[in-house]
Amino acid sequence: DGPATGGAGPAHFSSAPGWVCIRGLQPLGWRVPPMSVFLRTIGIWAALAGGAMAQAPTTSERVRLAAEAASQPATTTLLDLWNKAGPCMYPMAALSFIAVGLVLLYAFTVRPGAVVNQSFMDLSETLIQRQDYLALVAACNRSNLAVARVMQRAMEFATRSQGVGLEEVREVAQAEGIRQANLLTRRISYLSDVAALAPMVGLLGTVLGMIRSFNSVSDGTFTKGRQMELAQGVSEALINTASGLIVCVFAMAFYAVFRGKTQKLIADLEATATHLMALFSVAFQASQRGPGRGTPVPGRGHEPEPMLDEPGPVRRR
Repeated sequence: DGPATGGAGPAHFSSAPGWVCIRGLQPLGWRVPPMSVFLRTIGIWAALAGGAMAQAPTTSERVRLAAEAASQPATTTLLDLWNKAGPCMYPMAALSFIAVGLVLLYAFTVRPGAVVNQSFMDLSETLIQRQDYLALVAACNRSNLAVARVMQRAMEFATRSQGVGLEEVREVAQAEGIRQANLLTRRISYLSDVAALAPMVGLLGTVLGMIRSFNSVSDGTFTKGRQMELAQGVSEALINTASGLIVCVFAMAFYAVFRGKTQKLIADLEATATHLMALFSVAFQASQRGPGRGTPVPGRGHEPEPMLDEPGPVRRR
């Protein structure tokens, strides 16, 4: 330990390892770290500051980064296109939802099971061979098939009308078959209507956009702000045109698919109804040639039986 002089009185420096104790300040409990610790701390802060300054971009780099960001195209969302397209997007959205709903509906209804199935065919053939036409009418009434409606209408006409022939029953069945085929065709025609309306709505939006564009330059003052209005009008016109074409292509594509399925169903309906009516014709003709109508009774020949009330010969006593 060595003496030290100071303004506050005599003080002594302790040689404790790592710390310097000022004995004059011992009552306050202060301890001062050695000078090497201060130097290390200052060096660390200087290194951190130098690294931060090295990482900070300069003015030229900032200008270059700003130019690159401006040159990159901005991402456009569907909501931005909706806002730019104008009021015609509302009916266009309604048409698109209708098209999607019709596609989902036809996917579950336009199928072979909606026209004919094997169980109904087996039951109909059995009842026709038995000539139980009333039971066939009841079976057709319980079924929801297209061929069931055809047979129900034909059998009701045959059983409720007196003195009808086979040709009349066939005409009734043919007329009902045509009606069922028209129902199948008309059901999918709504997709064709949507496909026809969508481009018209898009064309209306296109015309409105072009009107807006030409109104911006019609007064003769074509400034920079007018150029922006012209660009917005052209953008509105093109967005409406593209939207109408998208809905039209979607609806027409699925209309072509369901039209092919419907034509196949109509062909199956025609073939099935023809088959059942042929069986009915055979059974109907067989019933017309039954016993007692030109067919001799077995074991009796052609001799007529005597009447029970015919008087016999008079016997003499």
